[in-house]
Amino acid sequence: MNVAIRQPGSTIARLRSMSPSVILEYEKKAVGRLLAFNPETIQDVPYKIRMIEGVQTFWELYEQDKTGSIAGSSWALDYIPTRKSVERWKVLNDDYSRDPTDFFGIDTVVSLLELPPTAKVLQIACNWGLYLHYLKMERGMSNIIGVDRNQCAVKYAQEFGIPVIEADVRDFLEKEPQESYDLVISDHFLCSFYLHGSQPIVDISRKIHRVLKPGGVLISDIESPDIIAEVLPNRFNFKSYDKYDFVTLSVFEKD
Repeated sequence: MNVAIRQPGSTIARLRSMSPSVILEYEKKAVGRLLAFNPETIQDVPYKIRMIEGVQTFWELYEQDKTGSIAGSSWALDYIPTRKSVERWKVLNDDYSRDPTDFFGIDTVVSLLELPPTAKVLQIACNWGLYLHYLKMERGMSNIIGVDRNQCAVKYAQEFGIPVIEADVRDFLEKEPQESYDLVISDHFLCSFYLHGSQPIVDISRKIHRVLKPGGVLISDIESPDIIAEVLPNRFNFKSYDKYDFVTLSVFEKD
């Protein structure tokens, strides 16, 4: 039987008892760690994965998307795009280009959770697994896995030993053993933009609930916390106290 790393209900209660000043100190440390994380594996990732996709030149990149967002962007309508403008667009708008500091909220919460290095962690829809790469290299977490259906992103991850597998999130969760994870991370996935409505969010939240250990935690971004709370009602809304005084993500605990 899987054993929870702490008593169900204790995590949310502890988070609620923490003062904003204490959370701010954790947040500052998280930002510092993520700013310092810059191994070669995360440099020029958008272009490296584009090459795995078969894109070799600038004009191939443009031709691939000229009827899509690049050509349709309002700033691009008045002139012929240059190499610099198109490549800048791809970097700014591509999931491949995530920066480690994008995960400062998640990493703050992970610090607050005080997980042991052996905790079993899953990140769903993780693309090439940047944050998992960080957890492995900087936090020494050895029992982590990510899932994404982007074949080229997964191939890039696996070339560097980043534990990401290619699969649909729903199918993956259905096949995983019940009560097997201490932590599940969802970053910009459990939202209507990707899942097109509230019912898919509820359905996937139920699958996550099934694979979480009692006392296990889901960290998710904020668009759909009330929908997720239909399945995981024990919730803490995390706020960034450094730059923004609003909820940036929510933490859900399985009772």
